[in-house]
Formats: sequence, C-alpha cells, structure tokens
Amino acid sequence: MTAESAMARIESWLEEPHRLYETFAIRGAAGAGKTRLLQSLADRIPDAVHLDCTGLTAEDVALRLLNTWQADSGAGPLSEAARGTRSGGVALLANVQWAGPLVSSNEASRITRDVLRTMKRSARPSVRFIVERSADKSWVLAPARNELVLQEDFDQEDRAAFLAGLLKTHPELEALAATESRSVRLSVWAELCHAFGIHTSARELAGLTDSLTELLSVSDADGVDRQVAFRTESTRHQMREIRPTQHEAVVAFLMQRMAGQATGSWSTSGPLGAYAAKTLAMAIWILGASNSRPALTPMGEHSASNMNTPSGQSREGTAG
Repeated sequence: MTAESAMARIESWLEEPHRLYETFAIRGAAGAGKTRLLQSLADRIPDAVHLDCTGLTAEDVALRLLNTWQADSGAGPLSEAARGTRSGGVALLANVQWAGPLVSSNEASRITRDVLRTMKRSARPSVRFIVERSADKSWVLAPARNELVLQEDFDQEDRAAFLAGLLKTHPELEALAATESRSVRLSVWAELCHAFGIHTSARELAGLTDSLTELLSVSDADGVDRQVAFRTESTRHQMREIRPTQHEAVVAFLMQRMAGQATGSWSTSGPLGAYAAKTLAMAIWILGASNSRPALTPMGEHSASNMNTPSGQSREGTAG
C-alpha cells in the first residue's frame, strides 16, 4: 500500500462513528515510511498526541499521555489515572518497536498490552491509538481491517547489500550493532571491538563516525569520548540480521574485564563498568533464554490494571 492510499484509509477509519477496536496498526519493513506517515498525520490532526517511543518505557509513555490528556498522573494504578482524563483524542505512537532503554526489550508489548489496553478501557472520554510497528511482530491485537502494510519505496535487497558491504569494510560496525544500549561512549565501543577481535581506539572510531555521518550520530560534547548511536534503530536491526550478535563473546569479554575491577560498584568504575552494570544481566539472560522463560524484563510481568504511573518525573507531553 502506498503512503497516499494509507493516509486515506486511516482518515476513513478515524471518521467511523462506531469502532469495536480503538487501535490502528501501521506495519511495514524498515524504511517503508511508517514514521513519515505518522508525521504527516500529526500535521493533519493538530490536536493529536504525537510521541516518538524510541528508548521510552511503558511508564514514560503512560505519563506523557496522561499529562497531555489532562489526567492526574500521580502515583497509582494506571486504570485509576486513566479514568481521570479530561480530554480525549488521537495518539500517534511512532517507533514503538524501538521502545525501551535497552535494545533487547519487551517494552513494545508492554506499551500496547498494558498502556493502550488499559487506557482504552478506562479513559473517559474515549481515546484512539495509531501505532507504528515492525512488519513481523504481532503484538498489536486488532482485526486485519485495523492495520495496513506500507510498501517499501526502495529495494530491500539493495539495502541489505549496502549494509553488508559496510560491515565488511568497517567491521567495527558489527560491535556497535551488538551493543545493548542505544548509544554508547566511543571508549566503550572501542573496548567491545576487542571482544570481536578488532583492535582499534576511541580516536580512530571518532574518525570513522565522522566519515559515516549519514549512518551514525554523535553527541555534541567536546573531547574524544563522545556518545555515538545509529541514526535509526532500523539500521542496527538490519545489521543484526546480516551478522547475528555474538552475545556469548560479549558476555565473556565483559565478565573478564569486570573480574579485574576493584571491589565496589561497576557503575562507578568507568564507562565500561557503567555499560556492564546496565546491560550485562540482559546479555546473560539472552544467552539462556528459552520459550519457557518469562518476559524479557521484570517490568513485563505487571498486569495492565496494576501498572503504576510514575511520579516526580518530567510531565511534558509531546503534541503534534
């Protein structure tokens, strides 16, 4: 489906007087234009809440929606807070598939299962959600007529060949794609390169980043040890498909390095220690994961009705 026909279909859905399901899903491969479509919808619906969920937790999303819809976002069950909404409307949730501070996360399903389901059931007046999701995930529960699949405006095989060529020319990118945090310091990237048998330095990686500005972004901080990230998480996802992450090598490397640290908190022992403290438990879980294990993060075990809204945090919503 093209972007033009997708826009017409969504607008038709929004105009329906009665809906059994209040969620509409936009699917499509990376780069198909899902995020651009949501931005176009935000331009056409000025009162809609337009929220980029990249890196956000389910609690972050709930808090921003509640504040935008003028509900009391104090600590307490989400279902109770949602009943206090004073205004309703449409929420456009972009990049839900990249939610969560860690790459391997079930925050996407927590947002759609816990936040959206609870708010649709409890909010007065009614709220509607248009959600971006990846082509191969089924965590938005809605009938087929409540979703659409965008056609790619480029050749997927050409894109894969391009990224494979980059990985061959710059193997350091494989180590960056393997990181579990969405951005890392250049010094941590250099250390993780060693886990892949690649010997480099933060200064050399800074030069590589400067040569790949269309692919990578860096923080504005001065000095060599800046934060680096992929400009789009879909690039990381595609690189991981081309070169599956060597979690065992990463875990072994981090365990070895942390074993040599003096007693005390890893998070205060330097950039690599802070990265290990944040991500090592997840990497170990992935190694031992099986179909019988529970959800990826303990947060995923909360039920929708008992999910609490955080207090004492920033309460600024993002309106499109």
